[in-house]
Amino acid sequence: MRWRAFFKFLVYVSVAVCLLWIPTWAWAHPLVAVNGQKDANEWLDGFGTGSCPNLPASNSSGVYQGPPCNGPTGSEFIWTDATGDQRTDHWGGTGNLDLVQFRMTGDSSNINFLLEFADITACNAQYIAIAIDNTLVTQGTNTWFPDFGDTQTPFAFEYVIEANTSNTGYWDKDYNFTSAGTSFCDATTNLWEIQMPATALGMTWPASTGDYNFAVAIFCHDGSGGICDVSSVSDAMDVITTTGPNTWDEVSDQHLGYQFTAGFGPTAVTLQTLRAERSPTHSRMLTMAVSGLLALAGGVLLVRTRRRV
Repeated sequence: MRWRAFFKFLVYVSVAVCLLWIPTWAWAHPLVAVNGQKDANEWLDGFGTGSCPNLPASNSSGVYQGPPCNGPTGSEFIWTDATGDQRTDHWGGTGNLDLVQFRMTGDSSNINFLLEFADITACNAQYIAIAIDNTLVTQGTNTWFPDFGDTQTPFAFEYVIEANTSNTGYWDKDYNFTSAGTSFCDATTNLWEIQMPATALGMTWPASTGDYNFAVAIFCHDGSGGICDVSSVSDAMDVITTTGPNTWDEVSDQHLGYQFTAGFGPTAVTLQTLRAERSPTHSRMLTMAVSGLLALAGGVLLVRTRRRV
């Protein structure tokens, strides 16, 4: 009887430890209408008011949810990009190619993106590329953005989403392009919205942080679906990175070295959840603590590790 009570005690303690370290899960969005608007029922608002935190500082990110933020009951990965850090090789350094905010969320069947630029005067100026590393499948071997962007990705990608006024779709790991999804630009709001079926990208829910990694680059659109060339150097005009103060500081070696990750998990038939990445050291400490407790109780915990590229 004493052994059974001790066993139950250790199991309860193990569960409690897990709960203390699990990030807050939040409902993700319902289906997003792709119209270049921050619709109140689709994207969060009210940052810095009430219990809704402020938006991330420049060149940093966070996961936000509603409530307490205004808008839909959902969660979003939000990146605040530095203003005025775009290269000036094309469009004269105007705000057309200056990314200032990037958002990502999921719904029951899609992955959705919202990109805000400093000042869009021409929707045909932007060529948006979002590289995806799917660590759950056989790794790709190519590391250069498609369409002769002369810029390497941080990883060997499985897919790269392309969005511009000529094309919306994705490139696979062998540089084959498929039209898919939908995108929309609104110059009056300085916004691009992109929606892509998750299954088209080989993505399935649920997914842990580290399963899918992302890298984002903004190129100049040549008006016919391609990328404007800057001779012998990277063609990326703005990228998501912590390196600065100018994008050139990141891509001068023709390599984008920054990536981010987010996890998705089902909590209802038509809704998903989004959570932030956990520190690898943090995760190892948690695994060791829980494993030790369960081992003492005579339990067995199988831990699968995955190498991140």
